[in-house]
Amino acid sequence: MTMTAPIALLEAPEMSVVARKFVVGEEMNTMTTATALECATPLNRTVSPNGTMRAPVARRAPARGIDRAVTTLAVAMLKWSRAREQRAATTHQEHYRRLQLRNSELQREADALRLTQRIGL
Repeated sequence: MTMTAPIALLEAPEMSVVARKFVVGEEMNTMTTATALECATPLNRTVSPNGTMRAPVARRAPARGIDRAVTTLAVAMLKWSRAREQRAATTHQEHYRRLQLRNSELQREADALRLTQRIGL
């Protein structure tokens, strides 16, 4: 934090530039931050259109052997699981149809039970 205080002009001799006392009249707070700048390594000195140095681009080697097989298998399993989940998900109409079917079945069973109780079976 930086604090600056204005110098109060007291009655000082005309030859002196500095006042005898510092008086804090108003405090001003200033905040500073660090800024990261792009830089280039000696091996990769590239300059962007605005004239600044660009950072080197890290490139990965392609996966080989077992790593590639595992990656391919993982992606295939993910696609399969998402397709299976979409097939298993019921739509609103399908859910409503199943609910109506269940309610009508319960209603038929209740009606049959009432009928048997009236007859005395």
